[in-house]
Amino acid sequence: KAFWKISLASRQEEVYDIDSQAPIRAAHLNPEVLRLYSDFLGEPNGEKAHTLLHCRYQNRATPQKAPSVHQIFKRVELTGQ
Repeated sequence: KAFWKISLASRQEEVYDIDSQAPIRAAHLNPEVLRLYSDFLGEPNGEKAHTLLHCRYQNRATPQKAPSVHQIFKRVELTGQ
């Protein structure tokens, strides 16, 4: 068996062992997560939670073309930076 397969299997087993011993095993039942939502984020999947906790996927398989000088100046002009 390949080393990475053995290593992966042992890591998975260790994670399952740790998880099985955790007092709280689901994020939606975690009092700290619930307090974060009630004190700061608001509703789950609300605008603030979505903005701060989610990310956008960007395919980086193909190299991105560098912006032109015109595009850079346009961004600076629009953002004031």
